[in-house]
Amino acid sequence: MEATPDTLLFLVTYREYVAGAGLPPDHANENFVYYAAPVGKLMRATKITFNPKGELFAVRGADVFSGHLPLSPGEEWFTDDRKVGTAEWGNYKFLLFDPQGELYAVTNQGDLFKGPAPTDKALPWKYHTGILMGSGNWNSLRALFFDPKGILYAVRSDGKLIRRSPPTGLQDNWFATAQQVGKDNWYQLTHFIAFSPEGELWCASKIVSLEPQALATQKTFTNSSGQPHKYSFSVSKEITTTSTFSHDQSYTVSTKSEITFSAGIPSILETEWKISINTSTTRTWNFTETNTITTSFSATTDVTLAPNTSLCMQAFVTKGVMEIPYRARVRSYLGYEFTIEGVYKGATVFNLTVKQTDCKSLASTSASRAGLI
Repeated sequence: MEATPDTLLFLVTYREYVAGAGLPPDHANENFVYYAAPVGKLMRATKITFNPKGELFAVRGADVFSGHLPLSPGEEWFTDDRKVGTAEWGNYKFLLFDPQGELYAVTNQGDLFKGPAPTDKALPWKYHTGILMGSGNWNSLRALFFDPKGILYAVRSDGKLIRRSPPTGLQDNWFATAQQVGKDNWYQLTHFIAFSPEGELWCASKIVSLEPQALATQKTFTNSSGQPHKYSFSVSKEITTTSTFSHDQSYTVSTKSEITFSAGIPSILETEWKISINTSTTRTWNFTETNTITTSFSATTDVTLAPNTSLCMQAFVTKGVMEIPYRARVRSYLGYEFTIEGVYKGATVFNLTVKQTDCKSLASTSASRAGLI
């Protein structure tokens, strides 16, 4: 993507709600999270959108706020003077602007409204300026967004991407007349999906789950003597994870065929909990069979126990499951070239930690992780 000087990519980190902005990345090896300039904090923001003038609209709780981008890295953006709506805004699944600055909103009950952006927090937007444009199943969508020309796009619950001009009223059956675009696997791209001002479509894959996984059973240390005693806790284990490549139904592979290729290894960054491709280490992937990766973990921790005390220790790693859309250009033995699209589904393990606590507390934690309590 060749961004114009006015094009900025905006993000909010997953845990700390730190907002950042910068020029969009040009290639996969750029780590946007690290070079984006921190511009403030959007604590507990649940929905974020921009109008065509670049004004930020964000929902926190039941209230909506608007204003220019924060400028100070430590600035808390949600202030009372920026509040432009109350009470109703936690009930919307989607908020988006068309290129003319009209606000479109989908309620959790499935109704679509449009109207001027809210400016007065004392007036309920849906009843004062919002116009009902559609009803029924708009809340079933996975994504809803405009392109720069004002065409409305949506990703349905079955993964199909559809588009059409916005509905003109309740009698306009938008879903029946919208046209499908591309294949059926857009569901996996809705973690973030939007058009840039230049008309480029940007999408992001997602982390399906993050769960702690015990490396071994807990170990109990007991000092029955009358003197402090030093103990050493060690763990060493290998964990094998699997991954597969699904592909669209228009492409078939003979059961006797095998397709392999070399590429980086997908992983999850511990600092930002985002998917990254580790290009410093490559491996050979099998496109038609299940792939396996074995990761080794080891750690040693020394502890000193007071007289007549006990301590339980256990090692954990984090297991993350990822779904990453891909597009591959394949050349056959006869020289024919064709494109394959699908989803990479795989797991990664990382973030080795050793926890120590009283035995009762650790046992309860382990049982909870196993779904016993």
